[in-house]
Amino acid sequence: MFILRLSFRGTGFHGWQMQVGVPTIQQTLRTAIERIFDTDQFPNPSGCGRTDEGVHAIDFIATVKAARDIAPDNLRMGLNTLLPRSIRVLSVERRDGYRDARTLVAGKHYRYIICRTEVLSPFLDDLVWQSRYPLDVEPMRVAVAHLVGTHDFKSFQASNTDVTETVRTIYHASLQERGPVIAIDIIGDGFLKHMMRILCGTLVGVAKGRIAPDDLPAILAARDRSRAGETLPGKGLYLYRLFEDESLLRSAEPEIFSPDILWKCR
Repeated sequence: MFILRLSFRGTGFHGWQMQVGVPTIQQTLRTAIERIFDTDQFPNPSGCGRTDEGVHAIDFIATVKAARDIAPDNLRMGLNTLLPRSIRVLSVERRDGYRDARTLVAGKHYRYIICRTEVLSPFLDDLVWQSRYPLDVEPMRVAVAHLVGTHDFKSFQASNTDVTETVRTIYHASLQERGPVIAIDIIGDGFLKHMMRILCGTLVGVAKGRIAPDDLPAILAARDRSRAGETLPGKGLYLYRLFEDESLLRSAEPEIFSPDILWKCR
């Protein structure tokens, strides 16, 4: 199999998972692979997780069955020639056997970026979520600390899902403030559908004084989506880093926020 390390800008895509009639990262990648392997019967590439519409990925893993022998670097260059510029293959590794990409990942670091400006730069429109309403960061810091640990996150799961096992472990949750920008960093062993976007919407509710910072434990215990805050748009969310080793996941700390990440390739 081939292990592809990807980075993509989610604007214009309806997430990773293939869907009928709309562009997705998985479908776009499959089409490019089929051209390289000269077949229209290629199985779908496996992704390390589903991303929502408009969500970006600094770090993403996909696995692809090896339909024929090709040097990893040649596959990387060929895919980058065929793929749109919003999807880049950073590296390709060849391994024996085949594994679902999800089995290669022990945990993930998500970052949500909020820009508190009255007028947002047009160059950032699809890369951050803008809040014109003043946000008080200190109550957010108190609230986000309640997320660390092993909890049932059913209150922070989208209602239109069949997932029943909703317990997840969060190893790190914090905020960084850089001028008008707030970066919310959460590192955990798994995330439910819309979980990160609902968590961030709940923290925004705290910042606006609509939710008390110490209400978070009760919201978690309620296992009721209606108790949590709004679901923020996908465009401010980044799958920032993947952890293939559990020990690295447990000790991970987020990098200091910098806009440099928007043009950095790992």
